[in-house]
Amino acid sequence: MTTLRNHAIDRPALHAFVIGVGRYDWFKGGTHQRPKAQRKDHCRNFAQLTAPPVSATAMCEALLGPLGARPELPLGSLEVLISAEEPMRLAGDDGSTEITPAVMREVQAAFERWYERCDGHADNVALFYFCGHGIQVGRGPHGLLLQDTGESLFSYFGNAVDLDRTVLGMEDNAAEKQLFFVDACRGMPSSLGEAAPLDAKALKSPDGPPRSRDRLVLRSTDVTADAYARLKSPSLFTRAVLKALSMPSEPWQGSRWEVTTETIGPHVRKLTEWRGLRAPDEPRQVCDPFLSSTKGGTLFTFDACPPVPFHFDTNPGDALSSTTWTLSERPSGQLIQQRDPGSDPWQGEGPSGPARVDADFVNGRFTATSTDVWLSPPSHQTILTVGEL
Repeated sequence: MTTLRNHAIDRPALHAFVIGVGRYDWFKGGTHQRPKAQRKDHCRNFAQLTAPPVSATAMCEALLGPLGARPELPLGSLEVLISAEEPMRLAGDDGSTEITPAVMREVQAAFERWYERCDGHADNVALFYFCGHGIQVGRGPHGLLLQDTGESLFSYFGNAVDLDRTVLGMEDNAAEKQLFFVDACRGMPSSLGEAAPLDAKALKSPDGPPRSRDRLVLRSTDVTADAYARLKSPSLFTRAVLKALSMPSEPWQGSRWEVTTETIGPHVRKLTEWRGLRAPDEPRQVCDPFLSSTKGGTLFTFDACPPVPFHFDTNPGDALSSTTWTLSERPSGQLIQQRDPGSDPWQGEGPSGPARVDADFVNGRFTATSTDVWLSPPSHQTILTVGEL
C-alpha cells in the first residue's frame, strides 16, 4: 500500500485517491506474454504509456503542496498507486516512499481505506483521480484498465474498474461533495463486438436506491473517443484540472471568490482550448460531465481573485520577434507589466478585470496596435492582428 498522507483531522478535509497506470503486464511490451494460441486479440489494442505516471505525480505534488494547504479544506489523506516502467518514489509525510503499483488487489484495498476516511464526516470532500487506458463498449460502462488487466484468459477485463458502478457505489458514502477526474480513452477495441460484455469490477457496488450527492464526474473525452497526452508529460486534461481547482469564478454581488463543484467543469473545458495550455499539435478533446449531479457546493474560497493566466499572440506570427508588449490597467493606465520582443507568444498572469494590451514594434515594419481586454478566470487569450507599414 502507499499512503502518502493520513492526518487525524477532526473537521472537514479533502481525502484523495490517485491512480496512474502506464505499465501493463499483459499488453504489448509488457513483462507477461502468453503463447500465441492463448492470447486474446484485445491485447493488440493497447500499448505501454508514459504520460499517466507523470500526470499522477503532478496531481500528487499539487495535493501535497498548495492545493492541499488551503485552510478551509486541508488535505486529510492521500492514497497513491502508480504503475510505471520503473518503480517510482514520491515524497510524503514519512519522506521518500516507493509507490505501490496499481494492480487490482492494491486498488481495492486502497479504495476501501479511502472510502472509510471520506465517510468520517458529511462535509469531507472525496477526490478520485485516474489516468491510464480506458475502454467503453457501446453505451455500456466505462472500464479503467489496471496494470494486471488481461491476467485472466476467461475474464479479460476482470482486473479493470467499472467506473460507472463505482461512482454510484459512492452514493452510500457520507461525504456530500465528491469529485471524480478520469483521464482515459472511451473507444471500443476492434476485437470487441457491440454486444460484448465488459466484465469490469465495481470497487463498491451501489446499495439501495440512489442518494443525492454534490457530485462532479469529469471525463477527459466524450463517449467512443480517445484521450491523448504527450510522451512523458502531464496530460492536457490533468493540467487543466489542476488549474481549475485553484481558479475561482466571478462572484455574485457581495459574495466571495469561490471554487465550487459547478465551476470546475466549465473551467476545465475552457482551459483545454486555451492556447496557454493546449499546443497547436495537441488533438482537441471534449470533456464529458455525464454522471454529475453538482449542486454548487464550495470547495475553496479566496478573499480576492488569484492572478489570471493570459496568452497574447500576433497575426501574422512573424511579428512576434519584434513586438514589445505592454499590459496596463484600464481606465487608469497604470502599468501592470511589460515584455521585450521574443519568438514566442507572451504568457503571464495579471489581475482580474479590465486591462489594455499594447503591441509596439522595434523594427518599424509593423504598425503599433492595442486592444481592451478583460482578464477573467480561468484564463484569457488575445490575438492582435497587425498591419505592415
